[in-house]
Formats: sequence, structure tokens, C-alpha cells
Amino acid sequence: MLALGIEDGRVVLVDEATGEEDWAVHAHPHSGRIMVAMSPDFRFVASVGLFDQSWKLWNAASGVVLRKGAEHDGTGDCICRTVRQGLRILLEGCPIEGHLGGIRDVAFSPCGEWIATAGLDGAVILWDALSGKQKRRMQGDAEGASFGAAWSVCFSADGAWLACGSAVGSIQVWTVGTGALHRTIPLAPKKNSLVSVLFAPTESRDLLAWEEDYRIGWWDIDSGEKKRSIAGGAFAAFSRDGRTIATGSATKGSDVELVDVESGAVRLTLAGEEASVCSGTFCGRGRSGGKNGSMLASATYDGSCKLWDTKFGVLRRTIQLGNAVQSLVWAPDWAREEQEGTAAAVGSPRGLRKGILRLVCLG
Repeated sequence: MLALGIEDGRVVLVDEATGEEDWAVHAHPHSGRIMVAMSPDFRFVASVGLFDQSWKLWNAASGVVLRKGAEHDGTGDCICRTVRQGLRILLEGCPIEGHLGGIRDVAFSPCGEWIATAGLDGAVILWDALSGKQKRRMQGDAEGASFGAAWSVCFSADGAWLACGSAVGSIQVWTVGTGALHRTIPLAPKKNSLVSVLFAPTESRDLLAWEEDYRIGWWDIDSGEKKRSIAGGAFAAFSRDGRTIATGSATKGSDVELVDVESGAVRLTLAGEEASVCSGTFCGRGRSGGKNGSMLASATYDGSCKLWDTKFGVLRRTIQLGNAVQSLVWAPDWAREEQEGTAAAVGSPRGLRKGILRLVCLG
């Protein structure tokens, strides 16, 4: 099953075997850019919208909304003031939780215990996935200097680190356990450079970052040094074994290239048509590898989603969504089978508690 964030404000779950929609909801009307994430056990979908100040948690089996994060709406005792495009300035003494403007990105922790959101107000907020309560707000350095709008967010594979790509050409890495800023990595002296980030699945201190110059940099978060770079653009996605990166072509925006991690060489090009690729993902983990590990979904600005068999370079299916697909996540086929008998239970508060708690890391 595929969970997709659509430009018109919809969150859609699609059966990749048939190309038909399981459910679709107008989750964030008029938000323009919808980002989605899926819990590690594939039971829940989290979504955010660029012009919506609240995240939402959905039952992946039924499309029922289970949780809504705090929204900084200016009611009650709030003394913040609005500036433009719904963005608020936080004044001293404001008691309201949540972002002061739209939310650009969302991510689940590897254990499913936390949801992280990146906001246009420059904050990265850690939420308790079970209660929906704000756990920690991370913004600025030790002197309180702002990093500008938070553009992307991701957890390391071991859940120890949280990285944020900013809209001013830098990366911030935070310690999840304490909320302390571990390191700031400036990518370039230029301003207004949107940075996307992605941790490697096999090494929790290796971080990929890319701007809009068709180069993907490989960074060490401890030393802050760039280890290498590869050609790419639009998006980056790791295969489950960490040996391959899928990215948009630097020369033809409609193509997807599979790059060997060790050599940096393009192993295979998946030829698109005219529309530019904007996002992509490999299928989630399989029980024993199998065909799931070789499947890739890529989305384009013309509203289509293509499913590829990367082992043979074959296009298996094209799904039309009508509007640009801004983000997508892909669960393995066995996840649907396990959900069919549990949709009602997981849709209840007790089911949510059971589903989330089974993901919490020990210790």
C-alpha cells in the first residue's frame, strides 16, 4: 500500500496491486504541499500541510483520524502577533503549544514513539505519538540565534539523532534524548537555499543533504565534514540494505537514477516522460527481503505515481492521482494483510495505544 500527500490537500492510501484508492481525505485543505510519514509497523499515517499549523495521525487501514497535534491558533491567553501568511511571532509568556506557522515536514522515530515536525517558524517539535502532547521544542542555537524556516526533518536509524535541513542553507543535528544541539553544518554562504536531509539506514552518523544544485552531499555528523558527494536532484531515497540511492536525474528531471553508494556510479536509469520527478521511495522492509526490496515508487508534478521493479528496470504500473504528488511512503504487501482484521480495533483509542506501545524502544 502507498500513502501519498497530494498538492490539493488530500492524503490518499492506494492499493498498489490494483491502482485503486482505499481511502482519501482532504486532510489539510488549501495547504498546497502535503507531506506524509508512516509508522514503523505501517499501521498509522502522519500528515502535515504547508499552511496548516497542526499535524494529524490517521488509521492506515480505515482512514479515520486518530489524533491532531496542538495548533497555535491565537485563542485563549495567546499574546502572539500574526505577521504574514499565517505565521506568528512567539512573544514571551505565550502558553500555547505547537508551531507558529505552517508545517513543512513530518517524520516518525524508528520506534514509533515520537513524531517530529519541521515548521516555517524555524522550530522542530518532538511530539508524543500516543498522547499527541508536545514533548520538546528545538529552535535556535545556545545563544538563541534562529536558523530560519525548518524545511525537512529525519531521524537516524537508531533513533538517537534528529536532523533538520533549514531554508537558509544549513543542517542542524539534535540529540533526541536531551534536545541538545549536537552540531550545525553550514552548506553554503548563500541564503534562501532549501535543504533536504536523509540519514543512511545502516550508519546513524552518516547524513545525506542536498539543495537545488543537483549534488547530494554525504556528511559525518560528528566531525561536520563532507565525506563525498554524488550527482542527483529533486529527492533521495535509500534501498533497505543501504547499498543504493534513488534520486532524480541531474540532466533529465523526469528520469530516476539508481546510484551505487560505494562507487557513486549510476547503476540504472529509469526513464520517465516529460513531467519532473519530485519524490520517491523504496518499498518498506519485507519479512525476508524478497521482491519488496527491489520495488520503487516515484511521483511527478503531473499527478502520476510510477511503480518500478529496479531489479529489471521495468515499469510495473502507473497510478494517476490528478494533482502533483508531493510525498509518498510505501508499505510492504504483508502490512495490508495484517491490517485487514484489525482496522476496527486500531481505530479505537485502545487499539491506538496497543499499536503505538508495541513500537516503543526498550531502555
